[in-house]
Amino acid sequence: MAIDNFTDNLLVRLINHRVTDEYARKEDYLTECFAWILENDDDIRTWFLKKAGALFKDNKDNIVPLKDLKIETQKSLSRNDRPDITIQSKNILLIVECKVDAPIDEGQLKRYLDYAKKKKNSNVLALVPADKISSQSNRQLGSNFLGFFSWEEIAEKIPSLSSAGEGLDLFRKLFLRLLDSYGLVPISGQLNWMRTDGRQNIEKVEKICNGLNRIIAQVQENKEIANSAPRLYRNNRLLKLTSGIQRSGKGPSPRPVLRHYADLCSNFHPFLNFRINTYFQHPSSLQNFAEPFMGIEVWTLEWNRFIGEVKGVETIIKKIGKGKQSFPTNMIHNNLLQKVKEVMYEFLIHIKNSGILVKTNLKVQSKPAYIHHLLLIPTQSLFQINIESDKAFREYEKWLCQVIKSWFKANPERILNDLFMDLMLDEDHPII
Repeated sequence: MAIDNFTDNLLVRLINHRVTDEYARKEDYLTECFAWILENDDDIRTWFLKKAGALFKDNKDNIVPLKDLKIETQKSLSRNDRPDITIQSKNILLIVECKVDAPIDEGQLKRYLDYAKKKKNSNVLALVPADKISSQSNRQLGSNFLGFFSWEEIAEKIPSLSSAGEGLDLFRKLFLRLLDSYGLVPISGQLNWMRTDGRQNIEKVEKICNGLNRIIAQVQENKEIANSAPRLYRNNRLLKLTSGIQRSGKGPSPRPVLRHYADLCSNFHPFLNFRINTYFQHPSSLQNFAEPFMGIEVWTLEWNRFIGEVKGVETIIKKIGKGKQSFPTNMIHNNLLQKVKEVMYEFLIHIKNSGILVKTNLKVQSKPAYIHHLLLIPTQSLFQINIESDKAFREYEKWLCQVIKSWFKANPERILNDLFMDLMLDEDHPII
């Protein structure tokens, strides 16, 4: 296998993809890389096809060789159905549906299964994150459904394989890094994210952040939380949750991780975005603490653009300002900040009533002026140095869910209601 063939083939596949959203980007990139591995890495292909049982075995119990296989991505089965990967050998067909963050679509799987039932020796397999499999274990999808298999199984298998040559060994490492960046490499044992010399174990913190990304993807599918969300944070009955990391300082990589964040995006993004921070270093901009904390941010960033662009608000402003020299933006903004702080303090009441321990001075800090911070607990309260990873991630998921629920209970939409009232009932510029 020549490296030139690898770059020409795989990179052209990736370039040809039209990225429509974050879900599609992850799934399409991972699908194309894995399909390329199946075509070029004999050991991984043999191991994977054995999961299909006797489907791809010859009379001597050997896996069908590559020359007798046709591996394709995004092949059209019908006008609306294009499975991620199809593997064919003469009259045999295996449909592989790949998921990363997107929820498992039972209707989609049933359509593929209906198609497979019409074809002799055809089956369907779903390749998903391990944390999605437990919730699917009781599904009865038919005899031609081979089941749910995890990306984590692939990540665990690759290091145990014999060398396949310099080029393929390099691609295996790169593929594992891709899986790791998506939080699809199992994290086990103690976290130990601080070294004995007091410096950050950057590689371990990155793995923790990848694990948090997986949890956030799960919480986004939590129907109970989504149903309780105000319209401000809901999009097509789903939460608008994103996540990422911010590194500390400047200089060569790898730099220490300053924080991991989960953003609950407002429908007026970035105005009234709600961010949940897990600091692994304490930011110098926030006072009073030396150790890293976990907490929240509420943004009033671009509030003036919001009141200038949202339909209806602009009309109000024009009526207020008619015949006047200026519009009282400073007063409106000061009132807005006060309302945000009131809702944040009410959030604290709900979070305390939920049983979550709060260990800060309960002071909202606005740094810079449009980002309002509230620190809640030391990071080591959840991510103790020697804590087992499974326990830490379970506790984080509980904590994350309770923080979001408490924010919803504080009724952040009233910030918008009060802003509209301030606009309409201003004493110097009344319009009603």
